[in-house]
Amino acid sequence: MNETKNIYDPQKMNFDKLLGEGITFVKNQQFFKAIPIFKELLNINPNNLKVMNLLCESLYEQNKTREAISLAQKGLEKSRNQLNRFFINKFNKQIGFGFQKNSDYDKAVIHYKLALVQNNFDVGISIELSKCYLKLNKIKEALKVCEDAISYNTLKEEEERSLSALKITIEEEYQKAFPEEKYLAAGNRYFDERKFQQALSEYEKAYHRAPNNILILEKLFLVNIELKKNKEAIEIGEKIISKDINFIKTFYKGRGEFSMLSNVYLNLYEIYKNSWHFIKRNQCESMYEYYQLILRGAYESTFSYKKGIEFFTAAYQKMPERYEALERLIVTLIFDRDYKTAIKYNAIAFKIAKAEKDKQKFARYYELEALCYQNLAQRNKEIESLEIELKFTDDIERKTYIYSRLAEIYKSQGKTELYSKNIDKYWELVRNGADDFLDLQSKLMEEQVEADKNSDYNLSYEHFRKGSFLNSQKKPIEALAELKKAFWLLPHELKIVEAYSRCLRESGFYKEASNMAYEGLEIACQIFDNKYAESFFLSVACYWFYDEANYDEARKFYELALKHNPYSFDHAYKIALCYDKLDYVFKAMDNYEKAYEMKSSEKYVLDRIYEILTTKNISESSKKTYLEWLGKQNYKH
Repeated sequence: MNETKNIYDPQKMNFDKLLGEGITFVKNQQFFKAIPIFKELLNINPNNLKVMNLLCESLYEQNKTREAISLAQKGLEKSRNQLNRFFINKFNKQIGFGFQKNSDYDKAVIHYKLALVQNNFDVGISIELSKCYLKLNKIKEALKVCEDAISYNTLKEEEERSLSALKITIEEEYQKAFPEEKYLAAGNRYFDERKFQQALSEYEKAYHRAPNNILILEKLFLVNIELKKNKEAIEIGEKIISKDINFIKTFYKGRGEFSMLSNVYLNLYEIYKNSWHFIKRNQCESMYEYYQLILRGAYESTFSYKKGIEFFTAAYQKMPERYEALERLIVTLIFDRDYKTAIKYNAIAFKIAKAEKDKQKFARYYELEALCYQNLAQRNKEIESLEIELKFTDDIERKTYIYSRLAEIYKSQGKTELYSKNIDKYWELVRNGADDFLDLQSKLMEEQVEADKNSDYNLSYEHFRKGSFLNSQKKPIEALAELKKAFWLLPHELKIVEAYSRCLRESGFYKEASNMAYEGLEIACQIFDNKYAESFFLSVACYWFYDEANYDEARKFYELALKHNPYSFDHAYKIALCYDKLDYVFKAMDNYEKAYEMKSSEKYVLDRIYEILTTKNISESSKKTYLEWLGKQNYKH
């Protein structure tokens, strides 16, 4: 009798009846009749996401935009709390549509992109997002969204027609906004085919239409080098420098085996800029050739260290009394792992530094020498070079590294007293000098911000690269110091937030890692980037698991991480472990089973399943089922 009452609950029957009536009114376009019904249903069940979504649609149809947006925002919050991806997509779409109707295209873009995170193949969202970009005059972004949607394999005929028509409109706008693009593309094709004269002609057409486009200038620079038009290349190089001296460093940061090669470009162009007036004034052909060889060496080094060495050697031989080409040659030899030859040339550099009485060059000489001896595993010579470098360098960061490196060597040699002395010096610098150094850097950044809008970006990425390298070398304290500086300068760069959070987590600072991960998740939602979500969820999960022992909360975040990486054994195993800790034996065993299927080499998972079967109170039938499964895995206890 009770069962019958539960099944035929009058309240539920009335709810379903009203919902059916409301949906019928929507189908018949009678939205003014549907709205009061949906509102009544929400009074009965305020958490029903389906009803909220239907009411939103009806309100929009009646031009009650503000009310619809407010309701959709409540729906979005409820769907997030319930981790309901379907309605997260729906309500983001509803909010985006509302802002689009109100001509608030920036906010519309935010919510359309968040909706696409949940469902990349929603063509309707792609169309509206592309239209919003078009209204904001972001033509390239509009075209990309449109082209991505056209590439879907599941397009209906009507969707394909709409997208094709939209793409034609966007392309017309694109041609108006970027007339230089077609010439640039043609120049790139000729350049790839090594038809440099035709490439030059196309790049020049592009330049006449967009003389301030630094990418076009860079292409002109490269094609003139290939055509051996050295003076023209140098003139274009001066234009690039006058617009943005950091451009070359940023542009080339991803090329070559070592991102440190980007420093070659910055140093090279600073040298080149400083000497330009001397060259022009004296019309010195040998100086033209000297700097041309350095330029070519820097370019070739990004693809082949051997070719770079050839050009730097030629530049050094042309002017052996100068330091610039020699230093580039030594650095490239080190990258090429020819440490003995690098030491030989470094000795020549030392003589130049001595003749010029240049303290900075002395410090650089000993830094490069120490690096060579480190790679040759000649520890005593490395110690000697580092200790002499300390006398010449004023760089706090470099001093900090030297003390930490000396401490590391002395510890490996068992020299306890010397280890203690250097580690004390290291901590003294970290505690007393680092804050002053950061204050100085902050002041410098403030002064430069107007002159160089990319200064924060470049300095932050220098710290980020150093931090990542130090972390890979198992130096977490130094890595954290560098990543913290990078984060301070660029607090909204997800790559930096993710690296800082991961380094904190790996160093055992779970609470700090969790806070940083929450910040990252918030930023990712704001700028529509789901790429780093897995790492952020892991940071939060680790905090709840290790620091708070709140295994239920940890489980939720491990499950979110698993959604982003459904083949991760580690995530699946951690979920099983959480259930195990919570004493949910069947859920624990089911998840251990899933984890084992992902990685059958991890036999300890089977041990744990067997241990649960033999120590927990489980029915004989369930025990038999699991034992049979263990038998199929050839498990022997």
